[in-house]
Amino acid sequence: MDQRERARWDARITKVESGCWVFAGTQRYPQFMYRRRVWSAHRLAWVLAFGEVPDNLHVCHRCDNTKCVNIAHMFLGTHLDNIADKVQERRHCFGEWHPRAKITDAEVAEIRARVRAGELQKSLAVEFGLSKQQLSAIVRRRQRANV
Repeated sequence: MDQRERARWDARITKVESGCWVFAGTQRYPQFMYRRRVWSAHRLAWVLAFGEVPDNLHVCHRCDNTKCVNIAHMFLGTHLDNIADKVQERRHCFGEWHPRAKITDAEVAEIRARVRAGELQKSLAVEFGLSKQQLSAIVRRRQRANV
């Protein structure tokens, strides 16, 4: 990286108390033009420090800050590693936290208990505002298996 590019790069970084180096940008993953190519800023930071990223790996954030370009906060991992990290850190919307969830975890437990007690899924689907297929998937734990 030449001096002019380095000055542009450094001008967009703000170091914060958490240790993150926040890269200015409006996208969730800010971008930077380098050598006539648009890069995700965090990925470019890794490449500049360590070289190319193998095809099957991602540059992941330990700090959960997608705008961070501090390489001390990054690690290489597979897509599954990245998903597992997201779920473990509870950054993944699932269950009643999902924006389109129609019922709470307590209602899921209630539905399963009432089906075990002999109530018809069809009547429960109407009561809870769900389709018969959706209610069946909940009962069979194809949906909301975490409850």
